[in-house]
Parts: sequence; structure tokens; C-alpha cells
Amino acid sequence: MMKRFAILAALTLSAFSLHAEEKKEEKPSSYIFVLEVLVNKVFNKETKQEEVVPITPLKMDDTVNSLKKRLKDNGTFDASITVKGNRIEIQIPKPISPDEAKHLKALFTTSAILTLHKRDPRHNPVLAEKVFKGEEIVPGARAYEYPQTDPKTGKAIESSYVLVKRRAAISAKDIKHANPNYATGTEVQITLTDDGTKKMETFTKSLKQGEDHIVCIFDGKVMIDAVLNAEKLSKIFVISGLDSLEECEQFSRALRNSLPNKIDIIEFKSVTQ
Repeated sequence: MMKRFAILAALTLSAFSLHAEEKKEEKPSSYIFVLEVLVNKVFNKETKQEEVVPITPLKMDDTVNSLKKRLKDNGTFDASITVKGNRIEIQIPKPISPDEAKHLKALFTTSAILTLHKRDPRHNPVLAEKVFKGEEIVPGARAYEYPQTDPKTGKAIESSYVLVKRRAAISAKDIKHANPNYATGTEVQITLTDDGTKKMETFTKSLKQGEDHIVCIFDGKVMIDAVLNAEKLSKIFVISGLDSLEECEQFSRALRNSLPNKIDIIEFKSVTQ
């Protein structure tokens, strides 16, 4: 059955699980993470090609500040951070468990870039896959992977692809607050800025109710592709379908401190005391 956006006070989105790993008991250790900040790319309308955006010192400062805030929200106050070029070394002197180290890896590499787009009217699954793989170009559009799971087992199955308008209607800078719903333990409520609220109202007014789709992208992958079922949407929407309150809290913290660039971990090691 086709998913629809609620007309009530919130926009409900079904989320895919951000991460799920089995826990196991191992001896706590100190850890060192070496991160590499990756360049962003933008689409040049004139050349119709993607161009690299250089990583400036200001971008590095913004990235370090976001990581510091994430560490603080996580209760990690004693981390040592060193910057060399586009690489960041983070030392955690206090012994932590391997599970906590895995959590920090996710904390460092989750960009938490959430955007809303109109699904392109030219969308069809075959075309979207070709655009995603670089086999075709559709002017003004971009394709994203849509991870799928087996409803019975919850295991990942073959992904589909969605073609969307390249320009985002709502982006991370339009998010004012992100807070977990402690009553349900499976939802995150997102409040937009005043400017973001105006953008959302203008965006949804431009869509055809019951026909046009809104696509939510999180860190480069589709979270949901749904039909607009309201005259307009406004200041608050809710992302639902997360697995636990802990995941909601982690997701909220990440959204509050989104990273300007993607990050890869190029070195990760435990340190014997």
C-alpha cells in the first residue's frame, strides 16, 4: 500500500535502521582514530558535470567543532584532537569497550545530512538505476539508492533507486531542533527554523496533493519515498520506525551537529596501556 504523509501536526517518515550490531564482551582499551575529511562535489549547470569543492580551513574548523559537540553529547570529554591538513586524529585516553569504540566510529562517520526533495516526474526504477550508476544523465535530476529490507526477516535485500529533483527543498541548515520521543522510543521530532518553515510551506504548496512524492534523503540514501497527502506541511515533522530509544538519541545528536563533509576512517587502533 502506498505510504502517505500525515495531514496532522507532524510529517511522519519511516526510517531505515542506522546501525545494528551484536554485542560481545571484550577488554576495554584506549583508542586512536585517524579520520580523513572528503571533498564535496557540486553540479555545474553550465558544464553539466560535478566539480570538486576544495576543503578550506573554515570547513575543517566547522568539522572539528561538530565532532567536539558530538563527543560532548556522547559524554566523552577527555578526547585529544589534532588536525593535519584534511586529516583529524582523535585519541580517547580513557579505556572504553570495543562496542563503545564501534559506536564512536559510527558517530564520526555519520554526516547526518538530511534533505527533502520532490521526486522527479520522469522517475521510473530502470531509469533511476541507470542515472545512479552513471549510465544516463537526466538534466536537473539525481538518483539515490533506496535500501530495502525483507519485512519478515528484517534483513537487507536488493536496493531500488529513486530519481529526485537535484535541488533540495529542505536541508540540514533548516533544522533547528531534533529530539527523541521518549514516549514511543522509536521516533525523532524535527523542528525547522523560521526560514526552514517558510521553505517547507512554499515547497509543499507547489506540489500536487495526493499525486506528487516527497523523498527524504539521509546521508546519501533514501529513507522514504511518499505521496504528499496534505495541502501543505510546516514547522514540525517526525521520523519514525527507529529500533530503540538509544538509536533515537544517537540520531538526534547527530542531526543537531551535522558534518559539512563526509568522513572516512583511515586508521583505527587500540592502544595497550
